[in-house]
Amino acid sequence: YGYKVYTLAGGYKSYRHWIIEAFSLPFSFNILAGFTGSGKTYLLDEMKNKGAAVVDLEKLANHKGSAFGNIGMPGQPTQEMFENLLGHELRKFSDTQEGMPGGIWLEDESQRIGQINIPPALWNNMWRSPVVFMAIPFEERLKHILQEYGNLNREKMADAILRIQKRLGGVETKAALQHLDAGDIESCFCILLKYYDKLYNKALSNRDPSKLKLTYLDCSIVDPEVNAGRIMNKEFSLK
Repeated sequence: YGYKVYTLAGGYKSYRHWIIEAFSLPFSFNILAGFTGSGKTYLLDEMKNKGAAVVDLEKLANHKGSAFGNIGMPGQPTQEMFENLLGHELRKFSDTQEGMPGGIWLEDESQRIGQINIPPALWNNMWRSPVVFMAIPFEERLKHILQEYGNLNREKMADAILRIQKRLGGVETKAALQHLDAGDIESCFCILLKYYDKLYNKALSNRDPSKLKLTYLDCSIVDPEVNAGRIMNKEFSLK
């Protein structure tokens, strides 16, 4: 049929060892952080276009990392397939670390992305890595969230709200669902954004302050091109 067929030395077991080994390699990471609605994924795409080394965990996992992260997305890969894809992405940089003074950029994630888990060795490296936090005003983030999620299936949005109701609280859950049902998406998202801001602050505070290398970058708007330029021009100092 015209295909060139190769035999993998050591078989799939050897291949998996090669993949898993990648998660323990001494990569230099930078973690891009920011409250929900900061446009971190779009910013990483722009940074990649500008030549930065980027690994998009959410793209590999087919999930945007929240209770709403699977809406409008294809099904997630299996854990093993995710690891294979991730290992290949990391291996692209394994021989060029010295040529990347800025390190590899990853989005700040919890260890679990939907139904997928970030491998522990890689997660521990991320946990120790410098963090650049984009500080963007609430109103600007709300505007961005409305553009990104405003036209999604309302039934699926309601299901996602119900999944977080224990942490969101009964009163806020009821109000968010009422706003959603009435078509007042902005008021609904305002409630949800405040919830995720508190959740993010809590996750950030759980890091060991003696080991956390955190830098703030004040950004007035959600603009991937502008904000990527500021990061690429190093308008902050990684410690």
